[in-house]
Amino acid sequence: MCDVQASPEMSPRPFDAEDPDSGALHRCGVHVAHTFVDLYVAFVTFALYLFTFETLLLCVLSVGSVTFFTHWYTYHDERLSANINWTFFSFAVVFPLTFSLNEAFKRRELALAQLAQMKSNVLNIYMAHRDWNWATKEHPAGGRYALPSGHADAVRTVLTELLSAQQDVLLAPNVGRSRHFLTERGQKKRSRVQQYKAERHVHITLAVTRLSAAVEELKTAGLPGNEAARLRQYSQLLMGQWEMVRNVKRYRTPLTTRCYGRLANLLHPFIMGPYYAYIGGFGVAEGRERTNYAFAVMLSVFTSIALSSLFNIRYALEDPFCEGSLDTVRVRKDFAEMQRMLRLRATGGPLFDDGFEQPERQSTGVLQVELSSLS
Repeated sequence: MCDVQASPEMSPRPFDAEDPDSGALHRCGVHVAHTFVDLYVAFVTFALYLFTFETLLLCVLSVGSVTFFTHWYTYHDERLSANINWTFFSFAVVFPLTFSLNEAFKRRELALAQLAQMKSNVLNIYMAHRDWNWATKEHPAGGRYALPSGHADAVRTVLTELLSAQQDVLLAPNVGRSRHFLTERGQKKRSRVQQYKAERHVHITLAVTRLSAAVEELKTAGLPGNEAARLRQYSQLLMGQWEMVRNVKRYRTPLTTRCYGRLANLLHPFIMGPYYAYIGGFGVAEGRERTNYAFAVMLSVFTSIALSSLFNIRYALEDPFCEGSLDTVRVRKDFAEMQRMLRLRATGGPLFDDGFEQPERQSTGVLQVELSSLS
């Protein structure tokens, strides 16, 4: 067992906003204030991220559909109203939306897991090139003496370029919608974005090639073969995780289900219009329970907003790397954090390439890989 004792004096934490010595009345007031703030934020979030022009169009169609079936349309001098069972509607519309939303959320979780592994491997690759040391016959104190000066700095530069190119690919515009396949303008935009991502992927391949060359530079300086194999495994894992993240970016949930969900939301007010006329009391025999026109309109609008919100949430997670959504991956923040980790310096030991005196040696040239060779 490892006994960990807390420090008797803890520095004040800047996020401790509440006074620990406050009374029960104060804490109750804080909770009430938080409740109203959370409700306000919920309304603002709905207005900014869930209520779109398509939602407004569905609300207008809902009002028009109820009005049409309750005041205008008649069949044999009777209002068309029916107590339609919601089971079929739930199975045909709601279930596909919720199921695809769950699948889109799983894609985001997969991307987060792979990005976490990428972050770990990037840091381990850099620390290996910066800190690993080994004894040789020529240099018993450390084989790093045989490395050219600036080796770790060169590897850090390569990793920074790798992360920059990967970030560019993930932040590329979304070109996986149906209009990017079926319209001329959308196809042109898709072609431009795909070409841009292909060019950035060439830079990624170049960076990985330079990392491989950096391992060869360590081997030239005497790094044991088993350690070199371990370092190459870091690069292999890094590229495997990147390809999984890249596939999440490239491939989406089925395009046909997205089109189906949009059309189902659009047709819902008309398919269920007789039901809303029924609950509004139009065409219902005397003596039966009934409501009124206003309630029927309110229920129809609320149902359309709920379906549209589900669709918008699902659509926002289609590309888990897009900016402008609350629930997608914070790509810029995560990659900026990885680049900050590469700028850290070791403490408590020699700082190779950053304060550790080494003989001036020229690079063997294995890191100088030309971009033209990969074009």
